[in-house]
Amino acid sequence: MNDRVYASTRGAMAELVAHGVTHAVVSPGSRSTPLTIAARWTPGLEVSMHIDERSAGFHALGLARASGRPVVLICTSGTAAANYLPAVIEAHYTGVPLLVFTADRPPELRDWGAGQTIDQIRLYGGHVRHFAELPVAGEVDPVHHRLATVRAVEAAMAPRPGPAHLNWPFREPLEPLATPDQAPIDTNTVRPIARTSAPAAIDPGELALVRELAQHRRGLIVAGPQDIDPQTAGHIGLLASRLGWPIVAEPLSQLRRSGGVALATGDHLFKTGWADDHVPDVVLRIGNSPTCKPLRLWLERCRPKHHVLIDPDGRWNDA
Repeated sequence: MNDRVYASTRGAMAELVAHGVTHAVVSPGSRSTPLTIAARWTPGLEVSMHIDERSAGFHALGLARASGRPVVLICTSGTAAANYLPAVIEAHYTGVPLLVFTADRPPELRDWGAGQTIDQIRLYGGHVRHFAELPVAGEVDPVHHRLATVRAVEAAMAPRPGPAHLNWPFREPLEPLATPDQAPIDTNTVRPIARTSAPAAIDPGELALVRELAQHRRGLIVAGPQDIDPQTAGHIGLLASRLGWPIVAEPLSQLRRSGGVALATGDHLFKTGWADDHVPDVVLRIGNSPTCKPLRLWLERCRPKHHVLIDPDGRWNDA
């Protein structure tokens, strides 16, 4: 592995750490050697090894869910990458930040029967927030891979967290020619690239809707599965308290202890028909569709004056 390849992978790992990533979950393999070694040699990045890629994917998913920070998955080329798909889909639908770094054969080996070579371009389809096929490491300025890494981290974190996928083609030799302290690295390679965004302005139409909803006393907040930080959960609880609206909070909604008037799932209310006789003026839906079947059926039947769905991705979670 020449110095430019090492500069690309080591620089990418340094960017991960600079942007809050603290864990890498690696499934060992030959083609991913440049990524694995760079992860091992990067201070501040804790590396765990999992031979089975499917298990590795869910281990990374759990770490990311618990910490609220992206976790990077690293694997070799071929079907190894395909085994991450279940965890990627779960991260997509639950809003968990996940970075998937898949090693790949160089383009000239694809579609020619080379071992451990499949089509890894957009392997996870629409289940990722971002995908990029990177140039072969060592053949372009290492800053390209650093910028691609920063972009992937941003995509995994906002506006709604989820998975991002970078496909890394490598040519042999894959092993390093020097130890970390011997490998010549330009200091610019490990200097973090920072990017800031101005906060979005409040849409006047959204503000008018909030004011209109606040006029209604009979309201209900339905919180489906979602991954939100404690501060946001606290704000939702405060909103519920000020409006006097109860919260039907599912176990995975993160709102059971939000400070509002939270009902567990409200299962008994929707089974007995009591809720059919007490339809609120406003139903405010937050997060994914509820998993409680009686609640979902009630939402299909009820006809409030306002039925508002809130989802950072703009998805229609009205099923």
